[in-house]
Amino acid sequence: MVNYLLFSIFFLAAFPFVPVYAWILNLLIIVTFISVMGVRIALKANAVLTFVALRFMVISSFYLSVKLHE
Repeated sequence: MVNYLLFSIFFLAAFPFVPVYAWILNLLIIVTFISVMGVRIALKANAVLTFVALRFMVISSFYLSVKLHE
């Protein structure tokens, strides 16, 4: 929370017509949006990596079973 307050004080000096609470609220909204998007991206990346790993396990186990029974 201190970071949000410091950010708002800095921008209040640059733009005195915008109140402090507006800067804090906007920063909270931006950070929350970025966090939610990061979680969604991580979820998709995890699903892809899990699919690739499972596919590799199935293909390699099939290949090994064929090679062992030759």
